[in-house]
Amino acid sequence: MGTVVATPREGDGHAGSIRNFKLALETLIVVAIIVGLRALLFALGVPGLAPTALVSSIIGGGIFVMGLVIAGTLSDYKDAERGAH
Repeated sequence: MGTVVATPREGDGHAGSIRNFKLALETLIVVAIIVGLRALLFALGVPGLAPTALVSSIIGGGIFVMGLVIAGTLSDYKDAERGAH
């Protein structure tokens, strides 16, 4: 079997590479907003969750599921791009 190599399309340039990372950039912005909100609440004296095994398991599970969703979405985008050509 031959190897499939992705080649950039003409005229994409830098804008094409930004478009490829749009979902990752949007996720980074959402995470930054959440972290900033948590820092603000901490500065105002609002207590957070106690670091127990249950809380860390719930947070870890949520991050794992979000990773699966993002990975599936990115593969769908790649499949859609292949079908458009």
